[in-house]
Amino acid sequence: MSDAWAIMATGFGIGLGVAMPIGPVNIEIIRRGLRSGYREAFPLGMGAVTADAVYLALVCLGVAHLVQFAAVRTALLAMGVVMLEALGLLAIRDAVRWKGVPQEILGGKSDASDQSDQSARPHRRDVQASPLRCYAIGLAMMAGNPLSMAAWLSFSSVVGDSAAGNPWAYLWLAVSVPIGCASWVVLITTVLHFGRRFVSLAALRAVNIFGGLMLCGFGARLLWQAIR
Repeated sequence: MSDAWAIMATGFGIGLGVAMPIGPVNIEIIRRGLRSGYREAFPLGMGAVTADAVYLALVCLGVAHLVQFAAVRTALLAMGVVMLEALGLLAIRDAVRWKGVPQEILGGKSDASDQSDQSARPHRRDVQASPLRCYAIGLAMMAGNPLSMAAWLSFSSVVGDSAAGNPWAYLWLAVSVPIGCASWVVLITTVLHFGRRFVSLAALRAVNIFGGLMLCGFGARLLWQAIR
């Protein structure tokens, strides 16, 4: 039983290690979490966790090498570039058009210069995406990023060493790794949900612009890797 707990602790650590670095998914979680709290950020994060779980299953089944085929790699790169560039441009557009900033987020932190633009802000229902759509976005962002598969390939030796020929170990890892990923999603979305009320409109616009530029940058990086 002690071996099971040790393997699950290792899997939990792997999950956190995969989920915590600041990348496209976490940037989008931060942007949407400041805008809408749990409603958009949590399902988006869980979509990414689902993709991580699928990649983990591929590693456990030994079929992760499929990503080495040129056709598979090219398809993933194309989907990743389109997704990241589209989300980045939409984030910048939202900042420019004052979208994605419901008045409830501001609380008492509205700047005097911002109050004149209250009429330009759409109602909450007009700016929030549905949880299902956010889940699909998170799933596509993670699944369409070859760097995600590269990360899981780098962890494949850790997974194999942890299993050490024990077939039950793969089950324990299949449970504990997604729990580690999901724990990070719960933590970051909780902080964003309760902290967004202290963020001013100017800061929210800055986050949208910065996040959009970062997403476009990640997309450009993928494109550069494809044509290099």
